Amino acid sequence: MFTSSGGHVLDRREFKYLVPDSKAREMAQSLRSVCSLDEFAGADKSYTIRSLYLDSDQLDLYWANEREQDERFKARIRSYPPSFGKVFVEIKARTGDSIRKTRCPLPIESWAEIVQNPTSHHLEQVGLAKKAVLERFLYFVQAKVLQRICW
Repeated sequence: MFTSSGGHVLDRREFKYLVPDSKAREMAQSLRSVCSLDEFAGADKSYTIRSLYLDSDQLDLYWANEREQDERFKARIRSYPPSFGKVFVEIKARTGDSIRKTRCPLPIESWAEIVQNPTSHHLEQVGLAKKAVLERFLYFVQAKVLQRICW
C-alpha cells in the first residue's frame, strides 16, 4: 500500500468496467467495510489529481498504450491539490493484466531539479527506503529520454 511517508511499490491486477451510477453507489456502500478512504480524499470523499506525463519525442509510451502492448509503462509526476507540499514521481508498468506501480514523494520546491539534474546528493536526501524507487524512476527517465509532454 502507498503512504505519504516513503517510496512504495504496489503490485496488483487491474480491470476496468463501465458501471451505472446507481450500481456504483451500491458497490461503494458494500466496500466500506473492507476499504478505507484514500488519504487525499476531502470532506466530500473526492479529490483532484494533477498529473504531468513524461514521454519520448516519438510518444513511445502513448503509442504503446494506444496499441495495448502487453508490456508498457507510464511515467508521471502527480500532486493532489490543494495539498501542494509534495509531488510523487511514479512509474506504472503493465505486463498483461498485472500492474506494478512505484512512487516516491519529493518536495514541491525541488522535484523538477531532482528529475532534470539528478545527483548523488539528491538521492542521499530522500533516504534509503525511497532511494531505490527514485532511482528506478530516474533510470526510466534517462534510459528512455523522457520529457514533459503535457503542460
